[in-house]
Amino acid sequence: MNTDVVIYTRPGCPYCYRLRRGLRRRGVPFGEVNIRHDSVATATVRAHADGTETVPTVRIGGRWLVNPTASAVSAAAGYPAEARRRWPVQAAAVAEHAGLLEDCGPRD
Repeated sequence: MNTDVVIYTRPGCPYCYRLRRGLRRRGVPFGEVNIRHDSVATATVRAHADGTETVPTVRIGGRWLVNPTASAVSAAAGYPAEARRRWPVQAAAVAEHAGLLEDCGPRD
């Protein structure tokens, strides 16, 4: 697995937030560079985003993706494209603990 994932972001960017959240859910490690505080990073993003400051822009090794989905970044980095599902497991555990699940027969 390639863990050399770097996200170029800007403060307050909802697309950046969504991408970070999606990558965390998929267990993809990443670094982050704020283009507002780094003029070299800003120039780098412009060079790969057709002259614009489109964020998120992602570098995976030598490959660049502009405004990608978390699935696309995960797959390009060699991780599962689908997020780990935590909610159904947690809901079942809470329901079982609270005695809300019906008895469906013996459990092993």
